[in-house]
Amino acid sequence: MTALVSRAARHRPWPSRAVIGVGSGAAVLGICAGGCALVAANVAAGAPAEDGPVFWPILLVGAVSYAVVGAWLVARRTAGLLGPVFLGVALSLAAALTTRAYGVHGLQVVDGLPGDRWAFWVAAWVWVPGLLSLLTVVPHGVPDGALASGRWRPALAVSVVAVTVAR
Repeated sequence: MTALVSRAARHRPWPSRAVIGVGSGAAVLGICAGGCALVAANVAAGAPAEDGPVFWPILLVGAVSYAVVGAWLVARRTAGLLGPVFLGVALSLAAALTTRAYGVHGLQVVDGLPGDRWAFWVAAWVWVPGLLSLLTVVPHGVPDGALASGRWRPALAVSVVAVTVAR
């Protein structure tokens, strides 16, 4: 009987890829919701306008779209490499949105929150690995999410190292 249970457990991994995909996408969307709440609080409190272009709509649209597509790809198991990369891009954009809004709220609205300057520092770089992975890692997985052959593994490793040490 135990042999049958362990054999069934091997064929039905827990948690499933669908649960991981949907859970990861929901977590990223939750971070986006927190960032949007902070942006709304900043606007309602009359925070001064930014000096340059307003980036939060770009970060929000990017994070939501990559989270939905990444979760769908992971859940459907259609593109092995692309789904997790898209979820990583969504997470980096959502983190940039949230930390920037937290920094604005702490420095311009309430005159001091714990870690508000640190949040600006994080917001300045956290989006870079996500978008660089689109340029360096995703081309290795197009069109089906797998490497063309095993000989492409060193090129993928170089791409991952380049993204890791960038900035």
